[in-house]
Amino acid sequence: MDDSSALPRELDFITRSVDADLGLFRSAEWLNSKFDDPVWSARFAENGKRDTVIDFRVRLDDGLLLTHPRHHNLLESIKAYLCLSSHPLATGGSQLAPKTVQQRVRTTLGIIDYFLLRAEHFQLASHQFKLITPHDITEFMAVLATDQYAKNNLYAAREELQRFLRLNSHQVTKLETQYVLSKVPGIAIVDDVDESNLGLSESEIVAARIFLWINGNYKRIPIKAGSHGHSFFSHQVSPNSIYSEIYHERTLVTPKFRGLVLDELHFSPSEKTFREYPMVSSMVLYDDPLPSEAGVDFYRQSLKRMELLKLCGLDHINHLSLTALDNRAFLGQLKMKGTGRYRSLPRDVVFSSFRNAVEFYLDLGQVLIDGYLALAREADARGCAIGDLTQSETIELIPKRLRDIGVSIWDLSADFRGQNRGGGSALFFKRFRENEGLLQLIEVLYGAIWIILAALSARRSGELRDLKADTCLVKKSHGYYLQFDLRKRNFGKTREQVLRPIPNVAARCILSLGDLRQKLSLLSSVTISDRLFSKPHYREVGLSAMGSVDAAKVLNRFSDYFEVQQDATGHRYYIRTHQLRRFFAMTFFWAGGFGGLDTLRWFLGHTNVEHVYHYITETVPGEVLRRIGAEYASDALLIGQSNTEDLGNLLRERYGLSSFSIMQSDEVADYIEDLMMEGLLKIEPVFFDTPTGKRHEILFKITGENS
Repeated sequence: MDDSSALPRELDFITRSVDADLGLFRSAEWLNSKFDDPVWSARFAENGKRDTVIDFRVRLDDGLLLTHPRHHNLLESIKAYLCLSSHPLATGGSQLAPKTVQQRVRTTLGIIDYFLLRAEHFQLASHQFKLITPHDITEFMAVLATDQYAKNNLYAAREELQRFLRLNSHQVTKLETQYVLSKVPGIAIVDDVDESNLGLSESEIVAARIFLWINGNYKRIPIKAGSHGHSFFSHQVSPNSIYSEIYHERTLVTPKFRGLVLDELHFSPSEKTFREYPMVSSMVLYDDPLPSEAGVDFYRQSLKRMELLKLCGLDHINHLSLTALDNRAFLGQLKMKGTGRYRSLPRDVVFSSFRNAVEFYLDLGQVLIDGYLALAREADARGCAIGDLTQSETIELIPKRLRDIGVSIWDLSADFRGQNRGGGSALFFKRFRENEGLLQLIEVLYGAIWIILAALSARRSGELRDLKADTCLVKKSHGYYLQFDLRKRNFGKTREQVLRPIPNVAARCILSLGDLRQKLSLLSSVTISDRLFSKPHYREVGLSAMGSVDAAKVLNRFSDYFEVQQDATGHRYYIRTHQLRRFFAMTFFWAGGFGGLDTLRWFLGHTNVEHVYHYITETVPGEVLRRIGAEYASDALLIGQSNTEDLGNLLRERYGLSSFSIMQSDEVADYIEDLMMEGLLKIEPVFFDTPTGKRHEILFKITGENS
């Protein structure tokens, strides 16, 4: 039966197709292979680190590979479905940015792999997609929403890994077990079985480790920057090597998973030098175990696009089944979280960190750069790595100022690696704050400069990492400007380039990093990235572009060096870039409304405050500004500021709140933000002249039905 008569409106052009275009969806800009190749290579950006390999040699439920001639039609459908992800017919005619294309293709791969993993259930070998029912589609959506990470759910990552380990560990012989235990006795030490993420018992964990050791799945893995990044083990499991076995000939790609912690499989804990304490999550909903609405909807939209295959006469999930994706009643029952918002750092953390960053840069910035250049020149002259210089040579080469503050070695972390482990992480951070390691102080400097630029320019992390050293600073007659590529505003691969004014202290930071690059470039063996934020290698002479993990590391170094405050649970407020975008607005609101804070008054002191507010509204996104206003109002309400009486009455009347003193500031801010979004409340400054210049006060204006 022809099911085209009830197509959704956005796809109704399909019914106007007289003849199927058999050549449609057989190419894509990202595809580096021929359409008929059994293995595809995909590259989504010109500077991509590596191609994505898509291997169609998947074994179906009849025992034959997907690439077998018998399955030609199914293979054609799957390949075309991938190609249409970025086709103009699926994008409304617009050219997508490479990152968006990559996300679309990866989402489509996840959907295809979901059905391939369940090929026997859906009888794909004999019926292709024809037997997939509306119930199967609702079940697909339910699986997506099972847990926080939708992709993990599609691939049943935890269950597949658990099954794989139990099955294979039972095949290890007693002789093999005894041999491994004699070679690596630490493999049998399980610190806390209650923390097992895979649901394995202590004996199962040990057996799984022994199997993985025999199988060659252990290696050293760099520490990650996430909330669990403070854990490090000298023997860590390589997840990719396991997943490549689990999903071999079962999926088009070897999946990589987020949130699947394998700590119980790692052993022999090493020192924790990446971060001193666990991190207070920077996202309010970070620990929520539910998937995001936006993430689930991305898969839903991708699956709906499969119906475009009708244009080229290829098999696809029938229209009736796909209509289940629009079953709002069912979708409403799925438990999903909204888009997470970034948690604000406490005001004291923001202001004190900015002050510390500026003071550290002004006090030690140049001498740290001079110290590094001295070691780099010596290593270059000898043709060796900086790490090869002895401690006495390092002390002799660096400026006296650095020796006076305690610098005595190049890389303090070297004393806490492998066989050199020396006394635990507590000792590392003690020696770190005593200024022993020059490299670690340089990391603090980079963290300080990052904080200064992020706070004063309100730029995203990616925009800072993309800054080109030679072109990012523009000097005009009336001051300095930051030139950068604006993220999240682009046409295809082309990003909009903009200029924004920056204060002199930010310009000085850029000039300092430029001076380092210029002097280092005079050396013979050096390699230097063209990015402004390129930091020294820990061994070789040279500067490499900082990635997101590097940015997190230097911000961690800064936070630990200045011992940024902790919350009640012992987690530290490690600073992140998106939180600093709020700095300008926070300074403006709190410096004006509470009669002036000593912190940062110098920054606003000799500037027309109306101009400052105009700058804030130009640089700070509206939703961020709204949240800051709500948080300011919440604090004002909780301390009983005199002009909050009407606001308090509105909150009591609207939400039945009785006492604000027993509520958390964040909770009150949520209610206030709701009022602002409904148009019932405005929080904005009023400016007035005083004998000492313009001042401002923050007013709470009740509007709408309650005014």
